[in-house]
Order: sequence, then structure tokens, then C-alpha cells
Amino acid sequence: MPIGSRDEPRAPEDVGIRAAGQTFTDRAAADKAAADYNTPQATAARQAQVAAAAGDPHLAQQLRTGSMQEQVAKLQLSAGERAELKAKFAEQINPLADFGQLGEFMSASAADGQGGKLKMQFVPAADGKTVALNMVNPDGSLKPTARTFDNDGKGLALAKAQLNGMPPEKMLEHFHREAVEARAAAAQQSTEKYQAGMLKNAQDKTASQIENAGLRTQLAMQGAAAKAAGASGQGGMTLADLKDGHKGIASTLNADWKGQIDSTTDPVALKAIKVARENEIATVQRLYTGAMSAGFGLTPEQAIVAFRSGTMGEQAFGTKDGKTVMSFGVMGGHYQAAGHANLLSNVFDLKMDIQAAAEAPRSFAFDGALSLETTISPDIRDELRARGHDARFSEEPIGGCQAIRIDHARGVLLGASDHRKDGLALGF
Repeated sequence: MPIGSRDEPRAPEDVGIRAAGQTFTDRAAADKAAADYNTPQATAARQAQVAAAAGDPHLAQQLRTGSMQEQVAKLQLSAGERAELKAKFAEQINPLADFGQLGEFMSASAADGQGGKLKMQFVPAADGKTVALNMVNPDGSLKPTARTFDNDGKGLALAKAQLNGMPPEKMLEHFHREAVEARAAAAQQSTEKYQAGMLKNAQDKTASQIENAGLRTQLAMQGAAAKAAGASGQGGMTLADLKDGHKGIASTLNADWKGQIDSTTDPVALKAIKVARENEIATVQRLYTGAMSAGFGLTPEQAIVAFRSGTMGEQAFGTKDGKTVMSFGVMGGHYQAAGHANLLSNVFDLKMDIQAAAEAPRSFAFDGALSLETTISPDIRDELRARGHDARFSEEPIGGCQAIRIDHARGVLLGASDHRKDGLALGF
């Protein structure tokens, strides 16, 4: 992949101090950026992105929650904020009618990543005259405390008064937990809506795709058969050969997909799997017909391998003046081609170092929409919408890459590993 004849980018020390994917002329500013980049909160946020991209939304939410907890713990409240929090907390706790409601309210208050799981329970004594406060362990067992209250209106009022006397920082955790749960619910709803839309898209397109594929295949087979029976009069590929090849492809892929189909009980997931199977069969059959029509000898099994290996072809080398100057790969399905071009442009047009080029915010236009990573400003999204683009923030990171830049002048390798994925760049 020749890159061109532009001058090599200058070494990082020639253009300033590099920190957190940015260039600084001032050492103090660079140190601050590096410190901010490596805070537990920033690290947890990057780990949450990796967990979400790896298909573990629960771990991602726990990481985000832990990060927010630390931020809340470090907040310095003003006198006015403390008064406002106490008033809002009292407004919610005072109307509670019994100890059961009070336990449920407080169990949803601690921002410890457990959501609304019950963690506090008031247990009545045998005679029913008093209630004892118990903490609920993760395994569901109760841990008694020394606090007891009369099991009447006065006891309930006393318990509320003690809770109203908590430090405002603890009250803030209660409202913080509510915000985290609301965000998680909104994210889950958005994910389900997106998945439902993708499934409907696939279902709507499948019938026409298969019909068009069948028509193209039929025409190709007729043309191939005519070519094979040309003026030379020698034996070659026949229509029967192509039909046999198509049968072999369908038989092999049906067997490959059988395990998934047989083990899936969810009707929605089953439909999606069957749609994917039919699309793959039709696509591989078209690939096989095209190769045979062009005179390439190809077995049905080779056609399947050629098609499937194409989804992993993200590895690349960049060369200049006959020398390899970069090895890299950008994954992400349909984003692969755009991702390669974007990484090269960041390095050679924008003169970024290799790590900054990998971490730069991404966008991707696909299927009529422009997806933006959330590191891009909402103002930019709004400006794009004003210009007629269907711009929207992506729920997941876009792609991921690892890369190695080869600095022949200094005899060093410069590695980069994308925070969006779990991995590393390794050179020797």
C-alpha cells in the first residue's frame, strides 16, 4: 500500500511534548494532561468502552458506576448545595408510610454498583413491638446492627430523623444512584430498539436479496455455459457443473449453521440466524459463479473459505520509497476500509503520532446515517444535522486498531494500541 512521497513526519521531540495523544509546548500542561488521562476515572471509562465493545454491558456499567462513585466522593459541596440536598432528601423520605418502604428507599441509595438490590431491612421482633435494622449481605443473609426502633409512628419518625441527619455527601450518593440507574435503563432501551431495527432491516431485505441473487446467478450460469461450449468445441464448465457447485455450497453452509439453529430457542434470534445463513449462501454462490465464469478453478469449499476469510482481512503494510514504514490493522466490519484510510490520513496528512492517530475520534457513514463517537462535540453533531446529515452518536466505539510505525532514521519501532479494543502492538 504505497503511501506517497510526502516528507516523513518529524520525531515527537521536534514538535513538542506528547501526552495523552496531544502535543504541548509547556511541560506543566503536558504533565497535567498525562495525569488527567491516567486518573482512575479516565482509566475506568476506557475500560468500560472495551467491555462494551467486547459484548459485556454489565461489566461496562459497573466500571462506569465505580468511576462516578469516585467523582461523587471527591465533590466539595457548598453550604447552599448541602442545604438543597438535605431538603430534597427529606422531601422524598418523609412521606414513607412504614419501615418496609423505608428499607427499600435506603437500599436503593448507596452508589455501590448493586442497583436496587435490597441491602437494608427492618425486621420486627417476636412480640412485634420493635423493629431491628439489619444489613443484607450479598448472599442474602442478614447482618444485625445495634439499632432498634419502636414499631409505631414514633419509631418510624425517629428512624427518618436519624437518616435525615446523614452527611449531605451520603445523600448525594442516593441521587447519584438514581441518575446511574436512569442512564442504564435508557441505554438498555436504546440498545433493544437498535437491535429490533437491525433485525427488521434484515428481514425486509432478505426476500429481495435472495430473489436478485437467484436471477444474477441464473444469468451468470447461462453465460458461463455458453462460454464453456464456445467455438473451440472442447469440454469445459457446464451448467450442470455450476448447479452441482451451488448445491455443494448450500449443503456445506447448511451443515455449518445447523448447530446454531438447533441450539437457539429464542424466536427473534432464530430468525436473525436464518437470515444470516440465507444471505451467506446466496453471496458465496455468486462468488463461486463469478470465479468459474472468469476461468478460475474453484471448489465450493474454497469459495466458502475465500468469502469468510474476507471478514478478517484488516492487516496492512504501508510503504514509502520501497521501504515498509508502518504495519497496522483497523477492525470493525464495514468500517475496515474507511478506518484504514482514516488512520493513514491522521498520520501522514495531519502529522499525528501513531498513538494519537489511533485514539482520534471517529465517524462512519453507513446505510444512510453518519455515526459519531461520543468524544465528538454535540455542537459538531448539530452542525452536521443542520447541513442535512443524519448524524447520530454511536452507542459503541467505532472499530479498533493496533499499529507499529517504523522509524528507519532512528532505528526504533513506535507502537500504538487502540483504547477501544483489548490488545497490544508488539514488535521485535
